[in-house]
Amino acid sequence: MNDSGYDSTQPLLHKRAAGYEKGFDGSYVNAAYLDMTQPYAAGSLYSTVDDLYHWDQALNTEKILSARSKERMFTPGLSDYGYAWTITRKNGVTTIEHGGGINGFNTLLTRNPDSKRVIILLNNTGGAPLAPIADSIRMILDGKEPAMPKRPTAAMLLKTHGESGLAAALAQAKNMQAGSEYDAGSGELSRLANQLLVNGKTADALELAKRLAEDSPKSAAAAVLLARAHRASGHRIEAVQNYSRAIELSETPRAFLIYTDAIREISALEQKSRR
Repeated sequence: MNDSGYDSTQPLLHKRAAGYEKGFDGSYVNAAYLDMTQPYAAGSLYSTVDDLYHWDQALNTEKILSARSKERMFTPGLSDYGYAWTITRKNGVTTIEHGGGINGFNTLLTRNPDSKRVIILLNNTGGAPLAPIADSIRMILDGKEPAMPKRPTAAMLLKTHGESGLAAALAQAKNMQAGSEYDAGSGELSRLANQLLVNGKTADALELAKRLAEDSPKSAAAAVLLARAHRASGHRIEAVQNYSRAIELSETPRAFLIYTDAIREISALEQKSRR
């Protein structure tokens, strides 16, 4: 693996990819800067498809890990999670995979050990639907007709919100989700809520964030969104409560630092307002 390492900004890396995000108007912008010392072991590595293929091939041998170590790593535990891998079995096929996301990037490495099949997807345009893309690739490899990923709807829902309000946007989302062409699930509704916060539509963002948190009570992302909406609304106690809940729900170690800092910042503002 000659093209993998820790993604410090100082070394010159040949063909280092930049991260982008797609705006609600369809244009792309540079992803927000993130110092890679912050995510550290949770997401600061860089690699290539070729290198990750070499890694996959090594996992099929005992060059790096013994058979016993691999057995422990690939045995599902809590929520089908092994040692940094999600392990599922469907229709007699075992799938071992792990995905990730960071500003401007998302990735997926998914393995089928019985057939020694691996699919590696690296994307630098924000949150692409990599899981359904991988599923469609498997269908092609199996000689089946692939299913196209559903179209994102947050931009359409934002337009409806601007024209007719939140209730109309939610009704549109419900109709879209009932079909097979559009994705109007929690991810797209979260994007809508975030954009409403950016646009200063705080009351509607808070209402939508509350609905998403009620629908997904064990989602750390939903708790964070609700915390941000409460904070934007001036509800500091509720914001702290939801950041605390996000810490409890999150499986990402860096979440503790990020959300603790947010709680400290809110607490400092509260103390300052009392003086």
